[in-house]
Amino acid sequence: MALSTNGCDYFHVETALSQELCIQAGDALDLAKNIVYSASYRLKRPSEISVNTTEQMVRIYASTFMKTAEDVYHGKTNTATLCYYLDALGGLAAISHILFVDTLDAVNDVLLEDGKPKHSPDVDAEAAYRRFEQKLSLPERKVWARGLLFKPCEILEQIVCPATKHTRQFIAQMIRLRKDALNQVPEGMVCQ
Repeated sequence: MALSTNGCDYFHVETALSQELCIQAGDALDLAKNIVYSASYRLKRPSEISVNTTEQMVRIYASTFMKTAEDVYHGKTNTATLCYYLDALGGLAAISHILFVDTLDAVNDVLLEDGKPKHSPDVDAEAAYRRFEQKLSLPERKVWARGLLFKPCEILEQIVCPATKHTRQFIAQMIRLRKDALNQVPEGMVCQ
């Protein structure tokens, strides 16, 4: 859509971009929900991170996504809004990674107690997490370096949408790895 001199078309572009940013924030909330749901499946033994702790941590990030959507709706988006959004995405990814590592350790303890070999995931989760962090830090550095000198389309195309997509892929990978690890122990040892 081309911008017109009377501002009418610009308003429609801004409205569409605001809607898209709200959609991205909604997607991020779905990621938070998926992490909490995934965390509810666990071994019937003590672990490093409880479901309640997971819910509390995710709630903090979910409130950031809600605040982002609210700021967008009220036209108050600024550099800090975008950086908080990106930080919250990183926080969700960290939680999913911690849940996987905790589960893998617990599963391997059970397997060793039963005289079975440790479970080795098909992905190096530590390397995947480092790659995730590096990739997520690029857009945040762009935001801080350029501030809101980005055009609204660039903010979505270069920062928000790719960061949300990247986070979605990483979290899905951690949830899959966690599920695979839980599948290594007898069914009766996993609860919800």
